[in-house]
Amino acid sequence: MSKKTTFLAVVATLTLAVLVYHTSLLRSEILSLREETNGHAEDIYFLMKSDSARLYTIMDTEVRILHYAKPHKHDMWACPECAEQKEREKLDEKIQNKSGHNHGVTGVEKTGNN
Repeated sequence: MSKKTTFLAVVATLTLAVLVYHTSLLRSEILSLREETNGHAEDIYFLMKSDSARLYTIMDTEVRILHYAKPHKHDMWACPECAEQKEREKLDEKIQNKSGHNHGVTGVEKTGNN
């Protein structure tokens, strides 16, 4: 074997040894970070969940304020206040149809469904 071939073999071996050493250092660092993160995972999740709830409340409040600040004469798509009013109307109609009575301003009228 020539000196050049021997030198290249030694350099390759040293390079491989350095790479293995750095890989083991990175692996141990990753494991320590993973252990540290696992200890705080529940806290992180709780903070994310509470922040999400807070942002939802802010958004919902803003949309409802805009519903009354800029009133619209017909139901608007994606307006939660309109959707809730529509659901209340449907529920009232179901109750009226089920009971057989029409509860109006003038009183109770028999509808004849019984």
